[in-house]
Amino acid sequence: MSLEDWTREYSQTLYLRKLSDDGLQQRFDDISKNLWSTGKDNEVTPPRSTENRQRLLRLLVHYRAECIRRGKSWTWDSETEIRREASKHYAPPRLTKPFTGKPACLAKFGKRIHLRNSLERGALRVSLASTYNDPSLNPAQRDDELMHISRTPNSQFAMRLNGLDETGERISITPQPVESFRGIRTSDLYVWCCSAAYDARIFSDFV
Repeated sequence: MSLEDWTREYSQTLYLRKLSDDGLQQRFDDISKNLWSTGKDNEVTPPRSTENRQRLLRLLVHYRAECIRRGKSWTWDSETEIRREASKHYAPPRLTKPFTGKPACLAKFGKRIHLRNSLERGALRVSLASTYNDPSLNPAQRDDELMHISRTPNSQFAMRLNGLDETGERISITPQPVESFRGIRTSDLYVWCCSAAYDARIFSDFV
């Protein structure tokens, strides 16, 4: 879809209209932080998944449309400029040996002292899932691991509005159906975090 299509799509729902200005800014920050990855030479690149990149750009256009609706200025000239600003604090890791492949197993990112304990003593740090919902952690580490939200396949929330038009005639409006999401909260459990891929960005996000 094009920018015009995504803008038109947003105008039919205006689902961000009730967000505060701070909430709207937070949404932009969250989108832009996910709009970049790193390449084989540890350089900043677009997201590796084309599908994920398109999804983020769609949400970015929706954000832009809401800013314009509120009379706010849009200062970004391109996706590249947004990516550059979002990754400005990224520093490519200095590795003893360059790593260009994929881990043959699960990869663990962490501080040297913790990884050394794992390698030399077989000591693994397993934490309660609830401990990751901690505001002192950075955005990449912080998460509500006890809440799982899923989109319900082939399930939509639909409603019909009945009222009067400007002439007093009775009318009925059927809004566009929205997707149904379900949240499931689990009891606390123990988790051990690792990665199935290597990405230079993970060093700055998790170490």
